[in-house]
Amino acid sequence: MSEYEHSIVVEAAPEAVFDFVSDIQNSPVSIPAALPSNTQSLAEARATDGWVRIYAGEYLLEWGSDGDQSYSGWLQIEEMDDDISEITMHLSYPSRLDFSEAAVRQELLSAMQRIKERVERRPQSLDTLSL
Repeated sequence: MSEYEHSIVVEAAPEAVFDFVSDIQNSPVSIPAALPSNTQSLAEARATDGWVRIYAGEYLLEWGSDGDQSYSGWLQIEEMDDDISEITMHLSYPSRLDFSEAAVRQELLSAMQRIKERVERRPQSLDTLSL
């Protein structure tokens, strides 16, 4: 099994981050694609069937894909301070698959950066604004 993990700090409350990543409409932004070694970018990745599990109370999201290019991953959000969170993402690929390590690492980093950019750009709700 090939394992990859990365963490990033986001200037947003864990609830705001989790609201974004747990919205299935945002999965193309927040969940990395499975990339075989001959794939150079996310745009070239083939769509596969998969699953997502959401654990709201734990700020945890798990996912996986089925078929020949199966892989799995998880994303955990931890509160660091008021309106600051740390996101950790972990990806697991079966060793039998020929994945480009550089492409997987780049997709992992890109997914984390996309989440950070989108969440930090979102307006805060009126409940969290200081008046």
